[in-house]
Amino acid sequence: VRQRGLHFALTLCVGLLTKLCLGLLAPRLARSAPNTNCFQEQESRLIGTARQPEIQKAADIMMAGDSVIVLQGEYDGRVQITTSGSPGAPITYRTNGKVIMKGFTIKADYITIQGFEITDTEDSWSEGQGIFVEGSHCVLEDNYIYFATRGGILLYASDGNESNTSNCLVRNNRLYRNAMAGISIEGRN
Repeated sequence: VRQRGLHFALTLCVGLLTKLCLGLLAPRLARSAPNTNCFQEQESRLIGTARQPEIQKAADIMMAGDSVIVLQGEYDGRVQITTSGSPGAPITYRTNGKVIMKGFTIKADYITIQGFEITDTEDSWSEGQGIFVEGSHCVLEDNYIYFATRGGILLYASDGNESNTSNCLVRNNRLYRNAMAGISIEGRN
């Protein structure tokens, strides 16, 4: 497989949340349908072997029902999630080993974030949160968020749009020394 003059051998996986994909991601062009078995493709990259752009690249091509397992390591930057999952087919980001990063900005529905260590966020309103969510039916669990400049977790809804952020589950997260608030909730349910 050739990309930017370097050769990468990779296996790509999409599937149900119960499938282990060993940190690999399948691109949109390679699937005939969501929830298929593992296969090979030329236009993707191994998640977890480089820095944040690979996690962001995964976020940019994920579709409902996909999951990515991020391998152990320290990742620079923050991941912006704008593609929604669907009922029964959330988009899932989870870790295999200790993954340290600068957090997530989620503006989508049916997203699961599990097992990340988030610290040293930027000093801005949404980017300063360990995890910023403006969406519904999210699951945030087993994350460790510390020294976030604005707050640990923010479930945000603007005035008059409270139903846009609803039905989120936040459980088993550890929050330590985050500025302003550990968890801040605006919206419904």
